[in-house]
Amino acid sequence: MHNDDDFAFLSYAVMMILSADNQNKESDIRISKQMLKRFVKDNFGAMITDDAVDELAGILERKAREISKHAVESAKRDNRKRITAEDIELYRLKSD
Repeated sequence: MHNDDDFAFLSYAVMMILSADNQNKESDIRISKQMLKRFVKDNFGAMITDDAVDELAGILERKAREISKHAVESAKRDNRKRITAEDIELYRLKSD
């Protein structure tokens, strides 16, 4: 079961990936480890080791790809090329 905080965190990770994608057109985009460290510190007041950041970034990247894949499929079913917030929300509702 997912809660709203989990979804907010994943949404933030997706935004970081999309932001990186606009700067670097490679298909294998990585979440900025520095941004992730800052996110954990600012939101939870905790420091995070490099190993933990690597592990967390990998999990978030896989989850972001999974969410994006379902969102693209949803948009295609509706004959759209653009993903909307509703496409992402459909994924969240399906996974709850």
